[in-house]
This record gives sequence, structure tokens and C-alpha cells, in this order.
Amino acid sequence: MFTYVLGILMVTMAAQAAFGWFQIKRMYQSIEDLKKAYRYTPNLLAIGTAKSGLTFRPGVIVLVVVNESDEIVDYYEMKGRTVFSRFNQKNDYIGCPACSVTALMKRKNDKAAFASALEQIAGKRKTAVCPC
Repeated sequence: MFTYVLGILMVTMAAQAAFGWFQIKRMYQSIEDLKKAYRYTPNLLAIGTAKSGLTFRPGVIVLVVVNESDEIVDYYEMKGRTVFSRFNQKNDYIGCPACSVTALMKRKNDKAAFASALEQIAGKRKTAVCPC
């Protein structure tokens, strides 16, 4: 009986590791696609993340592309609890100034991930993205 339970546990752990690997592979492919699309432009790509403090709340990963005038050129968001989550483009934020997008977001995790991405852009530029 113990061997049977241990075997099920091992199979479950292997399946979870395989699904996690596929999600990471998909995430890195999305990042590479954005890098290729904006390689020869002055736009900056940043990745922001936010975890939920609670166990069953979804975490957020954000891919943001900003041009020189702090306007969002591309915005992708991965939100979910499982390894089956994928990046979805948010057309509502494209074309908006980076300062005004935070006001459009409703969830705390979304705002935290976007703020993380803006901090990364500010570090690359050595200036604040939103002086407002």
C-alpha cells in the first residue's frame, strides 16, 4: 500500500515538473518573439512580476514594451493559478502613456507587476519613466 501511494506521488511530481517546464518554455518563447519584433527599434522591453500573498490567488507576469516617449507599444499579461496559463495581449493599454495605465488597472497584483516593469525600464534608462 505504501509503495502504491509513493508511486502515485512520484508520478504526480513528475507530471507537475513537466508541465512547469512547458510553461517556462512557452514564456521564454514569448519573450524571444518580442525581442525579435523590437530588436532594431529604440523601444524597451521589461518584465514585471507579482505574487499573491495568499496560496490560491493568481500571480501575474507582465511583458511591457515602451517607446522613447513613455507610451506603451505592446503589453502582454500572464495571469493564473495553473501551468496552463498563457500570455494574453491587452489592447486596452496599447497606445496609452505609461503613467495613466496604472489608473486603468483594478487588481493590486496587476499594478504591482506593472510597477515592477516600469522600475526595470527606469533602471535601463537611468531616469524615471513616469515623472508625473
